[in-house]
Amino acid sequence: MDADGAQKARRFIDLCDSFHLPIISLVDEPGFMIGTGAEAAGTIRYGAQTIFAANQSSVPWAAVHLRKAFGVAAAAHFGPDSYVLAWPSAESGALPVEGGVAVAFGREIAAADDPDALRSELEEQFAASRTPFPRAESFGVHDLIEPAETRQRLCQWVEWIQPRLATLVGPTSHTVRP
Repeated sequence: MDADGAQKARRFIDLCDSFHLPIISLVDEPGFMIGTGAEAAGTIRYGAQTIFAANQSSVPWAAVHLRKAFGVAAAAHFGPDSYVLAWPSAESGALPVEGGVAVAFGREIAAADDPDALRSELEEQFAASRTPFPRAESFGVHDLIEPAETRQRLCQWVEWIQPRLATLVGPTSHTVRP
């Protein structure tokens, strides 16, 4: 997510919240852009505003975790009490495995007799924990679904939230955002 993408997402969330429109988020978020250009553009500042907008929203959310959801940027795609579905291809975590292993185990890998083998072993070890299955087991994902089921499940969700939509009336307001 870059600064422009974060601002676009925040405006969309605020628009939906203002007009009491439910949000469906198709999640494929590899994280915030990094580097001097991203810093100069204010990526983290705008990203934080987007996360605050998501957390302050009052409309129902459904999030379909398609592929990646890494780092803090992933929080912009899940509103409060989101109904979360995940495809088997979904991956999540603090960092992508390759980058995380390189940062956390850089010294050990460099000192190993076979650095490539150790790197591969560590990546395989941590890759098992980035699947959607541990999140489903801890109820962080409501259901694991096949991609072909997505439309049907979202249509059921829309029917399910109809009574809640009737209670959302009047203007919305929020606290100050960063």
